Amino acid sequence: MNGKLYGVSVGPGDPELITIKALNRIKTSDIIFAPGKSKENSKAYNIARKAYNDIDEKKIEIIDWPMTRDRDILNSCYIDCADKICKYLRSGLDVSFLTIGDISIYSTFIYIKNIVEEKGYECNMIAGVPSFCAAASSMGTELVTKDEKLYILPATNDLQDDLRKVSACKVIMKPSALGDVKKLLKDGNFKDVSLIVNAGTQDEEIYKNISEFPDKIPYLSLIIVK
Repeated sequence: MNGKLYGVSVGPGDPELITIKALNRIKTSDIIFAPGKSKENSKAYNIARKAYNDIDEKKIEIIDWPMTRDRDILNSCYIDCADKICKYLRSGLDVSFLTIGDISIYSTFIYIKNIVEEKGYECNMIAGVPSFCAAASSMGTELVTKDEKLYILPATNDLQDDLRKVSACKVIMKPSALGDVKKLLKDGNFKDVSLIVNAGTQDEEIYKNISEFPDKIPYLSLIIVK
């Protein structure tokens, strides 16, 4: 019998925000995959390790994704990773692929899942706490109430148009991917804007004034525009 692949959300950073379901799946899986250059700098692995001290008794595969937008290079990496996973699945072993935040929100795992499913293997997804929910809790504020709208936006070149389209609370994911977001927000005259770095971790930083934003926004950041 073939093994199964599980996409396991480990939350934004605080190991106490891992769900019981995710933790149980990590404990029962035979192989653990996690993105990163090494165990030391794999955020997903280290969140899981703090929640489950015996994780290193399992076989750990750390997958290093290149920092590129070249679709051909990325597709080649996804195929290589899926092939590694399928070898374990053919041996009847269950594999967990760890992802920070929630597995359904801008997750690399989805590309792996699609390839593995095309090869005929069963895949499952385990939900987690998204970074923007953890950020709002840390700030002691709501994202939306009553009939307000919530927009989740990637930092792309048409971001300014997206910000102006609808009166809503907007969450900008991965703002470091788009040049000078700080200038864009200033020029747009947006007032109630917050930058949250490393949401839900002990290294969390919150900036509630655009003028205080660092010139270079770290990768693990998000912006909330109320």
